[in-house]
Amino acid sequence: MSNLPRQLLREPAAKGPTLAENDNHPGAGPEVLDWHRGDGDDTVIGGGGGDTLRLIGTGLTPEGLLARIETESGSPAPRLLGSAVDVTGVVGRIVLGSETVIFRAMERLILQGRPASNDH
Repeated sequence: MSNLPRQLLREPAAKGPTLAENDNHPGAGPEVLDWHRGDGDDTVIGGGGGDTLRLIGTGLTPEGLLARIETESGSPAPRLLGSAVDVTGVVGRIVLGSETVIFRAMERLILQGRPASNDH
């Protein structure tokens, strides 16, 4: 049984497919889903086939993001691939202050926005 909290939904984002829509209707092809710092807790479920979660405004470097990923027991370890984090097969969560993003069936995590100088 999963140690992760139950699925959380939020109001739709301004652009791109919303995370809440993706929770209920995972797509079959590659998708890029955006989560902005300040959006609150969320659950992201990929649909298989090259799905990417773009984390915006976290102030992290890829190394800092990798250090914040908590994986569910039995999940493979995420790993750095250049400026992205490969999360193929990983079920996990990222805790950023009071916000938690839970993810599964995603292949990559990428960052957008300038990293802070002391994030790791």
